[in-house]
Amino acid sequence: MIQDTKKNTLGSKYPFFFRNGIVEYKEFPISGLISYLMDENEFFFQKTTELNMDPFFEPTTNIVDQNISYERRFKMAVLDWLNDGCLKLFRSPAEGNYLVRLSNVSLSPTDTVSRMLHTFSCTADEIADCTPTNLQHYGFLDTTSELETLALRFATINFDNYIETLIGTLQHSSNTANASAATVEAALEEFAHTDLFDGRQCVYFKFDECEPGETWFTFGNEKYVIGATGSYEVTLPNNSEILSLHIVNPHRHMSGSLTFGIYTSKSSVFDAVNGITNYDIITAPPSSTKNYMSLIENEKEHLRNILFMHFTLKDNIYLIESVESW
Repeated sequence: MIQDTKKNTLGSKYPFFFRNGIVEYKEFPISGLISYLMDENEFFFQKTTELNMDPFFEPTTNIVDQNISYERRFKMAVLDWLNDGCLKLFRSPAEGNYLVRLSNVSLSPTDTVSRMLHTFSCTADEIADCTPTNLQHYGFLDTTSELETLALRFATINFDNYIETLIGTLQHSSNTANASAATVEAALEEFAHTDLFDGRQCVYFKFDECEPGETWFTFGNEKYVIGATGSYEVTLPNNSEILSLHIVNPHRHMSGSLTFGIYTSKSSVFDAVNGITNYDIITAPPSSTKNYMSLIENEKEHLRNILFMHFTLKDNIYLIESVESW
């Protein structure tokens, strides 16, 4: 909407138009049907708790007592939300995204379903540009925590190799040639106290080729044993709580392996960037050929260990001329 004012004067046959400042915003009507069946993500109500829906009730479009009651409570909650005076984010593939405030909200019953359903209509006025800054300012984006991209990754732990690696680490730290009984015991104790999921959400795990009846593990607060098949497989829902997994009473040369899938932050090489180094390719006079080539080799070896670099090429014409003159 652009605010224009038309002014008629006594001295002019035609009117004058004045534009009011920089006022320019969108104003458009919104209407739609209200039904609890559309609230699949339970934005307004938790169906079984707040809406008091019978957990065994199957949603239906029939005009029955339960539906009438659910629809009445749901549409009143929607009406309160439409009239709360708070900003709304209007999203439309055809029109774009707008930060709006709603006004002139009204409900109209649908007679064909005995007034069980209602349609609403209102006017939406744009009140700010839909930018990341405004979305954060008005609370549409959470700024208290970083956005994380999660990826499902699988890993396999071979128990025998894992335990031997722990023993080797402890042996190296103690500067002993052979692993003593105390070192082995310390490694096994460390293994028993290690959460193999490392505190992350697991959605799948499987034991393979374990010793039947001899391999015990705890998952959460429960204790389990691998049965006669030597394998054990579990699939968990994506929204399951984070539980730990520990091996109970491990021993050296323990057979078997554990394969598991966990959600981790999606890795990116950009996470490792902590600065940019400028390297200048220097030129060399013809008299220092050997020293120059040695310098280049040293520099190449140094650059090989740097993740991100920015090169500035200097005096490349002089460099080529110098090489040709060697």
